[in-house]
Amino acid sequence: MDHSNLMELLYLKNTDDKDIRIIQNLYYEKTAVVRVGNEITEWTKIATGVRQGCVLSPDLYNLYSEIVFCNIQHLDGITIGGTNINNIRYADDTALLATSENKLQELIDQVVFHSENYGIAINTKKTECVVITKSQSIPMRKIKIAGITLKQVEKFKYLESWITSDARCHKDVRTRIAISETSLQNTC
Repeated sequence: MDHSNLMELLYLKNTDDKDIRIIQNLYYEKTAVVRVGNEITEWTKIATGVRQGCVLSPDLYNLYSEIVFCNIQHLDGITIGGTNINNIRYADDTALLATSENKLQELIDQVVFHSENYGIAINTKKTECVVITKSQSIPMRKIKIAGITLKQVEKFKYLESWITSDARCHKDVRTRIAISETSLQNTC
């Protein structure tokens, strides 16, 4: 996320000038060094990203990414209660939803295109695909970003909940029970 683009977006969203100045002070002209063992790098300017641990960071990222997702809201996703939903997201945790391989590939292509226009890169090493089906055999899909085929998995964790290819919550419930049991054992 480019800091200059962020400030421009805040102006476009009619953010109060005082709030923009506060955010600018948090982000402009900041530098950092990296320590590896006993070695320290040269000071370098930080021009992208949000501050780790800052309470504003999820909101700033959501605002910034909202402009990307406004550009894809017309694309097909899944329909729930008559409403088309093609993404769910919190900060940089995003899940794209589609009813077919072609529709998902179109969604991804558009998200990548619009993200690149705003300086957001999608990490293909952290991006996975899951096919949710009632069938016993899970069909293999080849979803790609920039020619790289995404890893297809049978389950993934989204905001601390397990999403599985059979769309059941057994894994998530078992995980939460195990966490509760461990917590209870530690308190006795």
